[in-house]
Amino acid sequence: GAPTMADAAADGAGKKKRVFMVMGWGQPPDGFYFNHLAAHLRDSGCAVQALPGANDGDVGKWVGELAAAVGEVDAGTYFIGQSVGNQVVLRYLGSLAEGARAGGFVAIAPWLNCDFTVSGDREGWWDGWFSDNADKLAPWCDESTQDFARVRSVCGNIACLMSDDDPVRGLDSSGEDNRRDWEGKVGARVAMQHGRGHFLHTELSAEELTVVDEALGLVAAE
Repeated sequence: GAPTMADAAADGAGKKKRVFMVMGWGQPPDGFYFNHLAAHLRDSGCAVQALPGANDGDVGKWVGELAAAVGEVDAGTYFIGQSVGNQVVLRYLGSLAEGARAGGFVAIAPWLNCDFTVSGDREGWWDGWFSDNADKLAPWCDESTQDFARVRSVCGNIACLMSDDDPVRGLDSSGEDNRRDWEGKVGARVAMQHGRGHFLHTELSAEELTVVDEALGLVAAE
């Protein structure tokens, strides 16, 4: 019969695809939609490990925790991040040796810098949260410590889920500058969603799951 998603999740050697999910700021590994997504990926034949989100500015510590979880990275290794979790993944990929290869990376509610507009039309939690955590966020926003060229060479398959009303979306209120950053610097494909905020939901939508599945090679891209 036709190959199933579980079949697609195993490479030629019969190994399961490994998916490492890194949560957003201070969140447990089962926060927001991570349980739902992890179950979906396991049903699709993937081995999934979720890690908690960073809650301080010790970039090396959090990148090191991901590196320890991954061990040896290969083309069957995939990553999914939420918010600051994407920063952990980016910096991990940028730390890998030349010639290393990862299978893919899905960045959900991603950002690259702290040049965020804080205004009254945003979700109310954002203003106070940002001011309370600005010092801890600063190291994550230092692009001089990113190696985008290495990220692009290690992982040529990066997809982003962004929302047009994400309060963490850069200076341009439409989020287009954040889109341009991820397309231009990271080499990502961006799927802009409508009205999904910072993706603090218990489930991803069917359309969003399709973006994930295509990036992980679980279904053929449209």
